[in-house]
Amino acid sequence: QGRSAAAHVVLLIDRSASMATRDAPGPLLPDGLPRSRLAAALAQAALWIRQAPPGVDFLALVVSGHAEVLAGWGSDREDLLARLAQVQPADGALDLGEAHAAAAQALTGRADPHIVWLTDGGPASGLPSIAGRSDTAAVTPLIEMPQSGGRKNGSV
Repeated sequence: QGRSAAAHVVLLIDRSASMATRDAPGPLLPDGLPRSRLAAALAQAALWIRQAPPGVDFLALVVSGHAEVLAGWGSDREDLLARLAQVQPADGALDLGEAHAAAAQALTGRADPHIVWLTDGGPASGLPSIAGRSDTAAVTPLIEMPQSGGRKNGSV
C-alpha cells in the first residue's frame, strides 16, 4: 500500500436521452426487444472494471447536460459496479464540452491519465486537444454504441 495507482481512468458514461434507445447488439431481452444503448455501455464498463489489473484507479462520471460523479477515485470496485447498475438515462442532450472539461479537471496531476467514453455519439470532433499536457489525459479509444443499421466502434 501507499503506492500510487498505475493508471487513472475516468469512465465518461453518456446517459443522455438517446442512450435509452433499444437497438444495442447482443441477445434480446425477455420482452423480445434489444437492450438499450445505456445498458450495453454499462455492461462494457463493468467488464473493463472487472478485468482491470490491480493499481488501476477509476473515477466514473455520468454525463448528459452536466457531469456528475458516480464513484470517486479510490472507490471499491464492487461499490463502483453496484453504482453502475443503478444508472438511468436522463431527459437531456449530451454536453460534450462539459463532460470533457470535468474529466480533464479530475485527471489534473494524476499519474498515467486516461479518459474512456461510452457513448452513442462521441467527442470525435469539436473538443480541444488535451494530449501532450502533463496534467491532463489524452482521450483513449472512443467506444460508441452502434446506431441502428451499423457498427460505430471508433477512434478519436
